[in-house]
Amino acid sequence: MAGFDFNQVDQFVQESDNKITFLKLQDDGWYAKVRFMYGPNEMFRGETVHNIAEDTTKPRYVSCLREEGQPIDTCPLCANGAKIAAQFFIPVYVQSIVSVVSGVEQEQPVGQVMIFQRGATFKGALQSVIRQTGNTGKPIVSSMFRLVRNGKAKDPKTNYTVEYMGTDDVTLEQLPPRPEVVGSYILPKPTYQEMIDKYINGAATQQTKPADIQPRSLSASTFAGNSLGFGQPAPAPAPTPVFNQPMNNANQAPVQAPQIGTTGIMPF
Repeated sequence: MAGFDFNQVDQFVQESDNKITFLKLQDDGWYAKVRFMYGPNEMFRGETVHNIAEDTTKPRYVSCLREEGQPIDTCPLCANGAKIAAQFFIPVYVQSIVSVVSGVEQEQPVGQVMIFQRGATFKGALQSVIRQTGNTGKPIVSSMFRLVRNGKAKDPKTNYTVEYMGTDDVTLEQLPPRPEVVGSYILPKPTYQEMIDKYINGAATQQTKPADIQPRSLSASTFAGNSLGFGQPAPAPAPTPVFNQPMNNANQAPVQAPQIGTTGIMPF
């Protein structure tokens, strides 16, 4: 039976030191059973951002200050020639993650809210979610999906698809709260002057620093996942996982499962 060592738990998630956890699927064919956390009359929202990182393989984003139709000088980074990009920071309740090793599936319970971050190419998958939940008469969060990785580890061409599993009566009120990404350290939203001071004038100052002065980096930290008991997986893996209806125990005490992760890097 396929499995993983305790020290390899970081392959499942990326964790921040501010309790915002990123969902990461490690390899081709791996998938997560998730609920997209959007309630009645809520819809997916993308963010217009600037990448302020010097290393293009490790992007760091900041919110663009310019709204649609506004002049370019509304945002100092736009006026300074910085490119804009589109990013989705999608809150998901992750019931479990299924690894696939040599064709054998192993399901790992998670029971935690995470952020799934993708670029503009993920729009098609989100449109599929909207289509498949549109006729249920219930909000998006009431449906369970498989979120499937298509691409080997570290393959920049990796993409993700969604597979509808079923609909029930779970609401946002039964799940842990959604993290606020916009305005957090993950996606800062500075004022006009702060953007000039930190990302324009500040960037010019950093370029003059001696090469032997290195910035400090944060080490990986440990977190504990919360399980609310929704759709607990079968005790043994099945070749074709089935949709599990949630149990009526939204108020039970969480079951903690320590996991180890890294921060600040968007997974492929």
